[in-house]
Amino acid sequence: MSKTLYWSNIILTFFVVAGSFVVAYFQYIDGSLVRKPITFGVDIKNLQTQHEMYRPGETVRLKFSFCRHRSYELTSNWKIVNATIVFFPEVRLVVTPACIEDKYVEIGHVPFTTVPGPHHMEGTSAVKVNNLRTIYIDYRSEEFQVI
Repeated sequence: MSKTLYWSNIILTFFVVAGSFVVAYFQYIDGSLVRKPITFGVDIKNLQTQHEMYRPGETVRLKFSFCRHRSYELTSNWKIVNATIVFFPEVRLVVTPACIEDKYVEIGHVPFTTVPGPHHMEGTSAVKVNNLRTIYIDYRSEEFQVI
């Protein structure tokens, strides 16, 4: 085997191994072990509502505290849940680093067709960390009454 072919195989092997490490970093490590896109200061499985009771047509707001540590694309889907489920329109944003403390964020209006009784909000955010990785975050509010 010629020296040129030998060195080209070594260089090719190096680039394949290095490329594998780069792909593994962006797919498995970035956003989960290092450079987390967002951290929360509240329990996202029991988000506080602004009011304990809502009438149809009123706006539901949930209390959030978080720090976004980097820019990313965010897609959020919310729904109001009891015996039936009503979905709210999808929201797409490009967000930048910022910290929000104890702020009530508008989620949507209670539909006029909602039956009275106990309800809660559920949501999911898809955080596109990079082209190879998307992180999904699930939310849930405390229970509230629709009257």
